[in-house]
Amino acid sequence: MNGGRKMALVAAKCTMCGSELTVDSSLKSAKCPSCGTEYIVQDAINYHNTYNVTNIEHAESVIVKDESSVDSRIENATANLIQHKNYARAKEIFQSVVNDKSGDFRGWWGLARAESEDFTLYNCSQSRFNTIKNNVDGALRVAPPEVKNQLQQQWSTYEQSVNQNKQLKTNEQNTYRNKKSSAMAQKQSLENRILGLQQEKDRYISEKGKNLNTLYHPLKGVIVAGVFFIFCGVVSLSTGAGSALLMLLIGAAMVGGMGFRYFSAKSAVSTLEQKIADKDAEMQSVQNEIKRLITDISQMDQCIENLQNYIF
Repeated sequence: MNGGRKMALVAAKCTMCGSELTVDSSLKSAKCPSCGTEYIVQDAINYHNTYNVTNIEHAESVIVKDESSVDSRIENATANLIQHKNYARAKEIFQSVVNDKSGDFRGWWGLARAESEDFTLYNCSQSRFNTIKNNVDGALRVAPPEVKNQLQQQWSTYEQSVNQNKQLKTNEQNTYRNKKSSAMAQKQSLENRILGLQQEKDRYISEKGKNLNTLYHPLKGVIVAGVFFIFCGVVSLSTGAGSALLMLLIGAAMVGGMGFRYFSAKSAVSTLEQKIADKDAEMQSVQNEIKRLITDISQMDQCIENLQNYIF
């Protein structure tokens, strides 16, 4: 004899996926070959006995439930969930179990697992989280006592991870809000800059108008008068009049002086036109920056709104 203990194999059922098992009753825990969940051996044995056999008071016989169809669907759905990651198909099969046998916690729990991608989807919206929680609540309502505690522990772990993700989303949302606030302040500053540039441009336009008025009205009149004096002086020279020289000097002074003012005014107009053009270009540059900020603010608003779906 080698003194080794003899294995006592008994029927059991996985407390997570419901797969039929044959376990060594002397062990404290084992791992389900179907879903990979570690379970307490005695709980799995109790679950098998509770689920498959119903004692009728002190009856001498028992009623064995024919659950083969449900069991096969559970196993099929679990394979789609764990092995193939086909969450949509798994959800469909689990839903059929719930529809046919709402008192079987495995259907409800399977729906929660499929909806949460086997409790790995932490970045879920409020509506999706509520759907997962409703299915979990359904499972907890009908699960046997020896299974309920294990389900509750797994759910609490998942819920904690979801809450941590919610906090990250809240922090991200606050970051976008701070950036938006900064962009709004910058936009307001640029809009004030536009007003200042417009006022400068209006002043240049006004100065240009004054110079144009001087350029095309009084100056021309004085120059014409000066030319007239020169003409009269030339005529007077031919007749020997004594005022001829004076008239020539007056005419020349008028033409020369007004000519200087004319070209000065024309130069001023040209300079003002360049300044106006520079202000237009600067205003256009500022307007482009404002448009960029408006686009950024709109995108940040969209991000804030999208993140709100994950904060509840």
